[in-house]
Amino acid sequence: MSIFLLIALAVQVDAADELSSLLEQAKPTNSKGVRLAALQKLKDVGKNDAKRTCASLAAYAREDDTEIRNATVVAIGLSAVSRIACPLAIINAFNDDDATVRTNATSVAGLFKRFPKEAIPILFAAAESKHTGVRSSVPFVLGKAVGKTPKVLKTLKTMFADSEWTVRNNAHVTHFRLTDNMAVLVPHLLRTTADRKKPTEPETNEQRIQRQYREFYSLSGTIQVYEHSRLRPNDLAKALAGNLAHADPAIRQCALRHLRAMCIGSKTTFRAVDRLKLHKKLETMSKEDESEKVQAWAAWLRDILKEGPPKTAPEKLKPYEVPKERAAPEKP
Repeated sequence: MSIFLLIALAVQVDAADELSSLLEQAKPTNSKGVRLAALQKLKDVGKNDAKRTCASLAAYAREDDTEIRNATVVAIGLSAVSRIACPLAIINAFNDDDATVRTNATSVAGLFKRFPKEAIPILFAAAESKHTGVRSSVPFVLGKAVGKTPKVLKTLKTMFADSEWTVRNNAHVTHFRLTDNMAVLVPHLLRTTADRKKPTEPETNEQRIQRQYREFYSLSGTIQVYEHSRLRPNDLAKALAGNLAHADPAIRQCALRHLRAMCIGSKTTFRAVDRLKLHKKLETMSKEDESEKVQAWAAWLRDILKEGPPKTAPEKLKPYEVPKERAAPEKP
């Protein structure tokens, strides 16, 4: 037997012994401190045998102690990612009484690509959870766990009307990933990026965080519009034009603004708008729309379509580069 094979076998034995030792230390017969230390190490060591680790720890995710439950959920999740289907203990933790446990459970679940069939009814029920963090995570997980089925699409459309912005956004994004339906996505992007009245200054930390989220999603929506403009200019232009008759003036104005951006952004995006033959409609909007802002934007778009794209406009748009200082807002 070669020396390299002997070393490999020795390493495997040591790893197995370490896993067994940590699983023993994580048992309820030990002190809380010992258990928490073991669970911390099992996030990495548990990967050596994810199936065994998850089976051994699952019961601890239902204990009375919040810290133990939380550490267990994280240990199970991180040891199992990319190795086995999402353990049911993670999905069950969506219903945990503690916000930290729920947050970690939903965060970890989002890393998995495969889910057991027993998780499906729990995920559908979670779409109606009273907790915003859970509901906002459900669309992405459902999309991966179930895929494009009538029930999933119906659930996502119901979530379009959720009271929380993050839930609505994630439902729309997932719906687009599953259906590739630009006509459904674009009105949401317009609501996200439309000009609104200047919000009042936040008075509480929660209001500050919510404002950060709105600003972040507005930026995210703008980036999505830009990237669709770059990758699918014809589809985007058609979907934007379809909203020029929207009942909300802010949405009409926003659609005109994005169409104008396409006209000056590149020669390719200009042609995508120009081939829609909007001149007559824009002429009417510039004179008859009930909103003066819409009238102005319609006139600007009409004029740029007559003039053609700027001489300095590139043939195609370059990929959007997110500024380094821009980041997702902190979680409450």
